[in-house]
Amino acid sequence: IITLLLRCHAPYRGVIAFLQEVFGYSTSLGTIHNIVNDAIVKASAVNSSISLENVKTGLHDEIYQNGLPVLVGVDAHSMFCYLLANEESCDGTSWGYHLLDLQENGFAPDSVIADQGKGHRAGFKEVFPNTPCFVDVFHILKDFSELIRYYENKKASADEELRKIEKKMKSLERSQKKQSKFSRILGVVRANEQHLSELVFALNTLFEWLRQDILAIAGPCFEVRLELFNFVIDELRSREAKYSKVASFRNKLENIKEEILGFVDVIDSKLKLASTENDLPIKALEKIAIMLSHDESDLRRYEIETEVRGVLSDQFYTAITVVKEILESTPRASSLVESVNSLLRNYFFLRREIGHGYLELLQFYLNHRVLTRSDRPHRVGKTPREVLTGETHESWLDILGFPKVKRAA
Repeated sequence: IITLLLRCHAPYRGVIAFLQEVFGYSTSLGTIHNIVNDAIVKASAVNSSISLENVKTGLHDEIYQNGLPVLVGVDAHSMFCYLLANEESCDGTSWGYHLLDLQENGFAPDSVIADQGKGHRAGFKEVFPNTPCFVDVFHILKDFSELIRYYENKKASADEELRKIEKKMKSLERSQKKQSKFSRILGVVRANEQHLSELVFALNTLFEWLRQDILAIAGPCFEVRLELFNFVIDELRSREAKYSKVASFRNKLENIKEEILGFVDVIDSKLKLASTENDLPIKALEKIAIMLSHDESDLRRYEIETEVRGVLSDQFYTAITVVKEILESTPRASSLVESVNSLLRNYFFLRREIGHGYLELLQFYLNHRVLTRSDRPHRVGKTPREVLTGETHESWLDILGFPKVKRAA
């Protein structure tokens, strides 16, 4: 029953039907509730017993069920879910309450990545005033994409209007009076279409600079990226007089520029530490980070590589390995918590109300299931708990007191 509910996402009545049809075994909703409640008690005890001192980068978000938020917290390295709680609201008090509980269990991250939700940021600042809370890169790029799409639609409408006016002008070639009237309209519509075309081109260019250069994981140091970021803001400011949505987005970018570039500051600190530990010149490591930002077919990559090889000689490949490890281990987005949210959605759609006990059971299962595939090799074949703690454990069914059924000899 527990396996059908958690592994197969089965509803309670689906479990009853399966047991009856396959095994000829009758059970009731009450029996299933009792089995689940017993498992919840054990799962809750295990959840609270796991120390969170190894969580270095936390990813926070909210997922909504029936109009109410469920607060989610995930470790960026292990995919361990350390927070899964339903609340009436996602204000600073709600977040602060749960963060205090996590703090008592050893939660003291070096940094946290989240969206721009005011509730989380207020609660986090209250509990961890000296810990940086960086802005998630994904959401700001998504907002930029939506801004571009809005003005692309406006441009498409202007194109259509221009075609209609031109068509009307052709049909009125003999009527000088009416043609003069539409000529004035045509001039206004054509100017509007041209302005929108220029705006869309500029926005797309700025978006690609932001995505591929400024907010890319590999690239120049914090000071250089901040200068480039300010350039993007200035370009948006020069176009915002006519377009209110551009002004609103520019203001948002300007308010979060330090927080959204926080991951670059982390990379710079790691590079300085690696330089000291491995006796490698910091300038060479910084140039390698810039080199890795260029495509392999880009001549600039080989120019930098030639320069760095001359400085490092036999240490070149060691330096490459060090920089790659630093870049791969530094998150810049809360995409992993979004991935967990997508897993949760498969369970939430089965029920209208989500109780705290059910969330405890889900949190236990997500942390103790073996990850059969992952883009991070260190997670494959292990559970999130094993990756977080470095210790092996029994299967999740054994922990809950449901040993595997043994086949008869």
